[in-house]
Amino acid sequence: MPGGLREPANRIGLRLGSAVPWMLFNGPQRQAMLDVFARDFNQATIHNGFYWTEWEPQAGQVSERALDQTRREIAALRAIGITDLRGHPLIFPGYEPQWLAEGMRAGKLRKPRLAEIMQQHIRQVMGLFGADIREWVVVNEPYRFYSPTQGDYFKLILGEEYVDLAFETARDADPAARLLLNDWDNHGTRGLNGAYEGSTETVERNKAIVQRLSAKGLIDGIGLQVHVNAARPPRRQDMIDTMRGYGLPVHLTELDVTLKDVPGAPAQRYEKQAQVYVDVIEAALESGVCESICVWEFGDRYSWLEQAWNQYGSPDADPTWLDDDLQPKPAYEAVRRALTAWADR
Repeated sequence: MPGGLREPANRIGLRLGSAVPWMLFNGPQRQAMLDVFARDFNQATIHNGFYWTEWEPQAGQVSERALDQTRREIAALRAIGITDLRGHPLIFPGYEPQWLAEGMRAGKLRKPRLAEIMQQHIRQVMGLFGADIREWVVVNEPYRFYSPTQGDYFKLILGEEYVDLAFETARDADPAARLLLNDWDNHGTRGLNGAYEGSTETVERNKAIVQRLSAKGLIDGIGLQVHVNAARPPRRQDMIDTMRGYGLPVHLTELDVTLKDVPGAPAQRYEKQAQVYVDVIEAALESGVCESICVWEFGDRYSWLEQAWNQYGSPDADPTWLDDDLQPKPAYEAVRRALTAWADR
């Protein structure tokens, strides 16, 4: 498709990217995936290899597989002109390797030792990849408890100030890198049980963290995941007001729009999705504080929202703007028109 999305994004000065789909990168669709990146994006998020479970499955042993995968992704993206890279995440409470999670839950790791392990991990990752990656999600989804065995044990053991310690460590490791806090349901202020998506509680919690870190010069932006259910999309003005309310640059870090709760014929469902994508992106642009928009991978059947392991997913999610065969859906065309119109202003 002539021009694709990269061209109008460049004219706007928008960092438009995608997380790198591991399944596509390592499969027969690898070249097709890279063609999509070359056509549509000027930014990318490297994530799979940086999850601590992948990075250090055994204590003290960094996975050669994770290192190799990450290096190959960076090289492939550089070859098509994408050097604006985000590393995601350094710390993700509730998603630690088993050896660390068990140590925390069993009370075997006291405060000084856990702080040391966390700091060492941050320094190690940034030390190995800091030359190529200039922006990092330092902490992802802080202070949350999903179950007794999957919760923020960093908070329980180190206190809320572990987030400050993580950012201090990252700032010391690379003073020039951009450092982000990332969370979900923080793009609006209406409760999930209401007609719209968003959570006032999450927004206020994130604002408190941002204000604390900003006072110390430790944070450069906040990430809003924006995993949207098209059956209850966020309100446009609420998104704008919420983004402006953080007081620092905002990044839409994991955008997708699931159709799992939207009935009707495919054409009708896709048109609904197209409108939601455009509303979200135009709200981000109108806010004046959004510096980047990153979709959470592409190709419907490759999305995390269509994988069997995902309790939040569904085979009917169809959440990305490219179909199962990586062909543009109505949402893609609608976004291209919206970005072009914005660039032509």
